Amino acid sequence: MRSPVSARVLPITERQLARALRLLPSWLDKYPPSVIQMNLRALRLCGRIEFYDFTAEGAAYERDVYLAVQLGRADDDLEEIFHHEFSLLLMKRHSFPFKAWTDANPSEFRYLGDLRIFLDTYGWERSQESEPSLYREGLVVQYGRTTALEDANTYAQFVFAQPEYMKLLIETYPVIRAKYLVFKSFYLGLSPEFGPWFEQIG
Repeated sequence: MRSPVSARVLPITERQLARALRLLPSWLDKYPPSVIQMNLRALRLCGRIEFYDFTAEGAAYERDVYLAVQLGRADDDLEEIFHHEFSLLLMKRHSFPFKAWTDANPSEFRYLGDLRIFLDTYGWERSQESEPSLYREGLVVQYGRTTALEDANTYAQFVFAQPEYMKLLIETYPVIRAKYLVFKSFYLGLSPEFGPWFEQIG
């Protein structure tokens, strides 16, 4: 029987580190300093993260965010991964209103409830699919159907890395708007300094 956690982190190269240090300031600047100081103990940069038999792009544990700085990944993709994992950390440390979140979903919508089921059904290559059929379900990417927590984390990818696109989505899809308002309320509860960022979206 496998242990509950089987993970391996491979070291970062000098080239990957230089890239990360160039990108990180602009990502962190999107958060109030108090939110960073109170919640993020360390951002652990690595070359690769392995869980059991698959490779992950990021992870969050306690007050640490792990980010695999893969050279084949676009800068925008790496930023989305960072916001996703930091969101996961924040929602675990604070009381995210999951009932309000799930109540905003269409009545027929159901989460898969397990990462392995998602991988067996869709695979990693489809995890970031983003299309109108998903938007009508209230999902911004395919991976959001895994769990309510991961669904909310995928919203962080759009809110902080693609605010203009998030604005378009909430203006077009009522379910996404309803879930965005839950997300926005949670972040404003962490710090009112998020106000100007969310005002640009809606």
